Amino acid sequence: MEKFEEKISSHQKLLLDNIEKSDEARMNLKDDIQNEIRLITEKMDKISEASLNMPKLSAPFSHITSHVKPKEEITNPLITDLSHQDNNQVLMKEAPQLKEWPTFTGEGEYEHISFIKTIDILQEDYAIPDELITARLHSLLEKYLKRWYYSIRKTNGKNDWSLWKQEIITKWANYPWRYKIENAFGNSFFDPDKNKPLTWLLKQV
Repeated sequence: MEKFEEKISSHQKLLLDNIEKSDEARMNLKDDIQNEIRLITEKMDKISEASLNMPKLSAPFSHITSHVKPKEEITNPLITDLSHQDNNQVLMKEAPQLKEWPTFTGEGEYEHISFIKTIDILQEDYAIPDELITARLHSLLEKYLKRWYYSIRKTNGKNDWSLWKQEIITKWANYPWRYKIENAFGNSFFDPDKNKPLTWLLKQV
């Protein structure tokens, strides 16, 4: 019985020794961790203080030279950074030559309408100024229309294109002309024995 008690007492003592050593090791580990944290904190404080004392650059990395070439922009030769006036001059150079412009004889029923519309489109597409259009009128008007042109110009002087259009409409799109066209439509009918469908339809347009 005494041996058993001695054995238990020996185990208890050993257990207490181990617990004491474990507590001591834990305390030492805690101290080591706290020391490491303190050292790291001191280093961070020094780095932060040094960065605050450094002179600030107005343009960071400005001393670094880039060797990458800027990307070249693709531009349309007709749409550039030129002024609006310069762009108009470029468009005018692309305008059709005088021989490609429509002429006006005053003889066709719809010729005056086609003549006006075509020149309006040319002016819009190629930024053609009124001065150039009116300067070409004497070459575009044929036969007796030249005398009519000179007569109007002598009376009213050099007008812009809008006024010349009105003069053409007044003379050729007058009431007798409208009556003639309306009467032609009224009397026009399709005769399958005399008319081809396509030819007849085109005449009605």
